Amino acid sequence: MLLAETTNQAISWNRYTATAAFLIASVLLLLWRAIRHRPVLSFLFVAALLFTGGLLLSIFGLPYVNEHFSTSLGDAMMIAAMLGLTVDYFLKERVLREVSGDVSKYLIGYRLPAEVQDRIRWLLQTEWIRRNFHVRCRLTEIDESRVSLEITISEEIQNITSEPSVYQDFLEFERHDPTSVIELRCDCEDPKARYRIAGPDLQPKEKPDDPGVMQVQGKKVKIPPVHEAIGRTYNFAVRYVVEYPSQYSESINFSHATINVILEADCPNTYLFTASDADISGHNRWEYRRLFLPGESITFRWRRL
Repeated sequence: MLLAETTNQAISWNRYTATAAFLIASVLLLLWRAIRHRPVLSFLFVAALLFTGGLLLSIFGLPYVNEHFSTSLGDAMMIAAMLGLTVDYFLKERVLREVSGDVSKYLIGYRLPAEVQDRIRWLLQTEWIRRNFHVRCRLTEIDESRVSLEITISEEIQNITSEPSVYQDFLEFERHDPTSVIELRCDCEDPKARYRIAGPDLQPKEKPDDPGVMQVQGKKVKIPPVHEAIGRTYNFAVRYVVEYPSQYSESINFSHATINVILEADCPNTYLFTASDADISGHNRWEYRRLFLPGESITFRWRRL
């Protein structure tokens, strides 16, 4: 009778253990699926799982297995987790950084001048990519010698690093330019990133390191890496008005690597609007299907007929 009762208790205990193990494995699998596209969290998850498993082995051991073997295996798992979190991770990161900095420019720019190789290395460290850079210009005549140009620039910002980074949109212009900033905004599926700044909140300030240049800044937005931001786009826009002579030109300068640029103009028939050579051009529309590097620009001109 006692033997039967003991056997039933053992069977019940094994069922509870199997059920608990199944539930824990299911939770861990769901957690892994949720973070598998995030390298840092995935690495920490595996390291924590390895350490926890080793600790449990050291304390409870494995059934039907030699106790010394279970303890040794648990110690090895905990040591591996600690080494992975400390020495291995930082050592690999440093080696990768040094190798990419010292070797990559020679692999890509072999026999190029040192200045060109340094430029290649600098480009390899790019953090932000602009896509779908759209410039809309609406020209309104004030009188025969003056026009008002309302410019709206919208763009999609992508973080191509492996870690979340903070981005802050801005607009810069010369102090002597009669520029009025109307709004800065960010449109995104992430409610924490959305904002709109307009009216009295847009007060240009002179840059302390560049006298004579005025700057208006948007809010700081934390943007995840592009592989983690699937289904979310971070679209920034700025709208401003400038007064110019009836025959003049303006340039749009790129501060980040920019892919796919579209320029559109809305102006009276009494004005001729032209722009830099584009891949595709139509009536007051120019499309640039190429990469613009930081420091490059496109120029557009207008004149009264």
